Amino acid sequence: MNDIEVGAAICCSPKRCVLGKQSTGTRNRVLISLDCPKGFKARGTIHSHPGPGDRAYLSTADIINLQRARLSVGCVTSGKITRCFRIKRK
Repeated sequence: MNDIEVGAAICCSPKRCVLGKQSTGTRNRVLISLDCPKGFKARGTIHSHPGPGDRAYLSTADIINLQRARLSVGCVTSGKITRCFRIKRK
């Protein structure tokens, strides 16, 4: 099991979505670049939560950071589980 967080921007065009460049961090944090390919805009992020058990839920810090970046989707992967959540804007 990988013990560092990795993540990427979810970049969307009117026709499809792709992942941006992968970022790597520490066990408890990853700074995700929101740079997207030409014609795409960052709509959310996906990142891992390493550790035992089902940790595929957004933390409070994850939600706050997504709101600050004005992104509408946050996805988290833990082991074989990935969950995506719609983010409410403040």
